[in-house]
Amino acid sequence: AVDTTSLSEVIFAVNGVRQTIALDTTDNVTFNAAVNLIEGQNTIEVIANDGINQSSALVTVTRDTSAPVVTLTAPPYYFVTSLTTVTVGGYVDDSSVTQVTLNVNGTGQTAPVSGGAFSRSITLSDGGPINAITVSATDAAGNTGSSATLTVIKDASKPSVLITQPGSGYVTGSASLQVTGNISSGNT
Repeated sequence: AVDTTSLSEVIFAVNGVRQTIALDTTDNVTFNAAVNLIEGQNTIEVIANDGINQSSALVTVTRDTSAPVVTLTAPPYYFVTSLTTVTVGGYVDDSSVTQVTLNVNGTGQTAPVSGGAFSRSITLSDGGPINAITVSATDAAGNTGSSATLTVIKDASKPSVLITQPGSGYVTGSASLQVTGNISSGNT
């Protein structure tokens, strides 16, 4: 059994700043105290003193109010491809992030983060050539950061070439010839 009648004081220390707190008068063994935390690591220590002996317990908590920074490294911005898939890669500056969410034209897909890096193959939209991609990450404290929007252009159609002059089978005795026509990029 614990002898709680002889406790003389309980000291609460946050980052080395001490204050004496009162025990609950109903059982004399519980305590409850609101503390102010600083950004970063905080050490909280509770010390019980019975007038002769002292005992303590220590915990460390981290206050994090900063959103993780997400940086995209692949593909390049305004990347143009005829492929239906591309690999999106990058890194996150917060070690507590274990996955990111890739938002491709409004559809979310997750990718694991390992050592701060992530990579995932995504399917580009068939609904139009422009694909808007953002990546967001949420850290252990609930802060969310997002990348800039990456634009990938899917151009699956070939350019077309039309020669309007000279016509097919044209015969000339000249050493030079003016050739005219039209080219369409094929990008829809």
